[in-house]
Amino acid sequence: MATDQPGEHDELDEWATGQLDLAAYLRRIGYAGDLAPTAATLAGLHRAHVAAIPFENADIMLGRGVRADLPSIADKLVHRGRGGYCFEHGPGYATGVFSSPLVNLYTHDIEAGLRFYRDRLGFVETFRTPREGTPEHVELKLDGFLIGLGTVEAARRVHGVEAAPGSPAMVLVVWTDNVDAAYRELTAAGVPSVQPPHDTGNSNRNALLRDPDGNLVEIVARRS
Repeated sequence: MATDQPGEHDELDEWATGQLDLAAYLRRIGYAGDLAPTAATLAGLHRAHVAAIPFENADIMLGRGVRADLPSIADKLVHRGRGGYCFEHGPGYATGVFSSPLVNLYTHDIEAGLRFYRDRLGFVETFRTPREGTPEHVELKLDGFLIGLGTVEAARRVHGVEAAPGSPAMVLVVWTDNVDAAYRELTAAGVPSVQPPHDTGNSNRNALLRDPDGNLVEIVARRS
């Protein structure tokens, strides 16, 4: 269940991925290999990192303390060529390895999923493959949040998994100005309802519906 308005916890973005100079980090560790998100890339980056950036606790021993924010860590380990304490290594390494997350929803009918997320909820399509004919993977964005729709056939062929759309393992949450009006519009268009609008904690009003594959979608607003 959603509990907070978007942006309330922006100050807790401890990874601050946009603040890392990835090219400088790769030069620091001497890594010039592939950057594709694979296990081989992860292993190569790990070997290069531990070989180039040593453990160092000089600041602790001198009573200076250690700053754990990413800009301070990058300045010390990357730009000044020093080593770092244990919790100085993790953020810089992890930030350099991973980026651009999205939630991928498997679907039995990708066209129906597109009509729901794009046409009903207002997501904007940013990518599809293949470009011609019926796609097997589409990415959509709403207010900076990225989701993917992938067919169960593609999941079986590419990953060897039997996807089960509609199993309540997660809920996708979107905020709106008026839950009751949005709920009436969506249900009038045939969107299945699980729970009508109701008041919840943190001064929120929520309703629960299902997308065309049965995945849970929660719409939320602040109570006036």
